[in-house]
Amino acid sequence: MITNDEELNQALEALGLMYRAMASLRKDMLARNRKWFNLMAEGPVDEIRKIQAEIDAYTGMDQVVIDDEDARESAEAKTRAEVGSIGS
Repeated sequence: MITNDEELNQALEALGLMYRAMASLRKDMLARNRKWFNLMAEGPVDEIRKIQAEIDAYTGMDQVVIDDEDARESAEAKTRAEVGSIGS
C-alpha cells in the first residue's frame, strides 16, 4: 500500500521496470513460442496489475467515475471544429 509520494515514486519506477521486462520478454520470446511467452508473462503481468492498483488507490484514480452519457456526447461530435477544438 502506497502511503506517501516517495512510495509513489518507487512504485512508478517499479512499474517501469515491469513494463521493460515485458517488452524484453516479447522481443525475445513471443515470436518463438507464444505458449511460453504467456507462461513467462504471468508473473510480470500480475505484478503490473498489483502496482497499478496501488497507484490508482493512492492517486484517487480508482474513485473516478466517467458518466457514460458524457462519453457518448463526445463521441457524437459532428463537425471538424468540435472534434479538433481542444488546443486550437
